Order: sequence, then C-alpha cells, then structure tokens
Amino acid sequence: MVETLTVDNLTFEVRKSETRRTVGITVGRAGELILHAPKECSEHIMQEIAHSRLFWVYQKLEEKQLMLPERPQRRYTYGETFYYLGRSYRLRLVDDRDSHANLRLYGGWFNLKKSLRAYAEDEFAKWFKQTGQRWVERRVLAYAQRMNLNPQSVKVRELGYRWGSCTKLADINFHWQTMTLPIHAVDYIIVHELSHIKIKQHTDEFWQQVARIIPDYRTRKRWIADKGANYLV
Repeated sequence: MVETLTVDNLTFEVRKSETRRTVGITVGRAGELILHAPKECSEHIMQEIAHSRLFWVYQKLEEKQLMLPERPQRRYTYGETFYYLGRSYRLRLVDDRDSHANLRLYGGWFNLKKSLRAYAEDEFAKWFKQTGQRWVERRVLAYAQRMNLNPQSVKVRELGYRWGSCTKLADINFHWQTMTLPIHAVDYIIVHELSHIKIKQHTDEFWQQVARIIPDYRTRKRWIADKGANYLV
C-alpha cells in the first residue's frame, strides 16, 4: 500500500529509503508530489518540512501549467484544421506526382502527399522545425536586443512536455509545437525563456523582468494553459 501525507490539501506520495539521510520533495511531470524521507522519519517531521516547502511546491505546480498539454487526437484527413502561428489552415491530401515536397503550406492549405499520411505527424514535425526555426530566430534576436541578453543558440526541436527551455549555457530551445500558437503566446514563451538567461529561478525579480517586456504576461500565461492544447498537431 502506498503511503501518503496530506498537507494543506496537497497529497504527497511518501517514499522512504534506508540510505536516505534528509527529507526532500519533488514535483513530477504531471504535477504528482513525492516526498522522499529516511526510513525512520516520523510523520511529524515530514509534516513540518512539507509545510516549510509549500511556497516552493505551489510555484512548481504553477509552472506545470506552462508545460505542453496532452495532444488532441488527430486523424490527418482531408479538411482537418492545423495551425501555424495561430492561423488555421486545412489539410489537403495530394497525389505524390503533384507535389515535390512531402508537406508544404501553399494557397492556404497544408498539402501532404497521400502516401505519407501514416507518417503525417513526423512530416509536420519536420516542417515546423525547419520553418519555425527561421521565424523564431528573428523573433528571439529582436527580444534579446531589447532585454540586453545574449543567447548562445536558438533551436526548434522535440522538447518532450515543455513549450520552451533555457540551459545553463544560455541555449534557448522551443518545442516545434510552440510554432502552432498565436504570436502573442509565442512571444510570452520567448521572453520567459530569455529571462532565464539572467535569472534561473521563478523569483519575484524574474517575473518583474518578464513584466517589463510583457506587462500582461499573466493573461498570456493563462491563455496558454487554458487554450494551448487546442492548437497542437
């Protein structure tokens, strides 16, 4: 039976270990809360430590709202809607002989070779990585200049469950699905990740820096959490 601990209406899964010497808390990818503790640690001690870390826990749970939501079910059929930078385009399946490219945006349609329908998600990923790379590099450069920051690199790639990331070396990465969102949402993600070059943690100073560039960042952040999944490939 799994041991749990409830603190301030939050439920932690308790994992005890004979080799562990301290109590620690992790927030999983889906927002699951795990409390790691020594084998003989009392419930009273775990309660005290969990209470002392509540502010940090709530911050982490808030950050999870930025993570890439579950993708909608796609069938890749004629007329299905797909997005690029917030604008909707319908899918058209074309004969292989009628198109030199596996997938291209042309005349207001995404044209996909019929023979590649089974690999449609891979083709969309390739297209967004290539097309999105050129667009987002220019956008990041413009914001970086305004913020007096110098990212080492900018890449559009598969990024798991995150819209974007910033490494310790100031490499800025964006999930290729980020390119489906409206520009106002992408701009928030860009500024968010650029801000991490200077400030690694989500401190008050971090959010103040974001607000200097995007005063309505809270509205955009909430929009992504509420509606971002509707735009995914």
